[in-house]
Amino acid sequence: MQAAGDAGASTGYDRRGLIGGVRAAASLAGTVMAASFCGFEALLRSLDFDLLVGLAMIPLMWALPGQVVFVDSFSKGLGLFTIALAASVTAVRLMPPTVLVLSQTRRRWSC
Repeated sequence: MQAAGDAGASTGYDRRGLIGGVRAAASLAGTVMAASFCGFEALLRSLDFDLLVGLAMIPLMWALPGQVVFVDSFSKGLGLFTIALAASVTAVRLMPPTVLVLSQTRRRWSC
């Protein structure tokens, strides 16, 4: 039998992560990120793209600079290969930190 005060503990859901996520979203960095995506949506509207295109790009292309380059290049009528190359060049800047993080996690996870 559980005590009346332990009713929330039986769900198995740890709300500390949710509260931390809400705090992080309400921080200055979260506000800047939200404003950046509002600006990206304004760019999409000015170039006559649909809202669904913008929403689909969020999970498909993580970095906002790549999304901006993709939309701008597409609106100028560039070819698919050129658009992919331009968006990939913006993502190259993320490679050194990725390599560094992967090298650190390999060291921790190796037996």
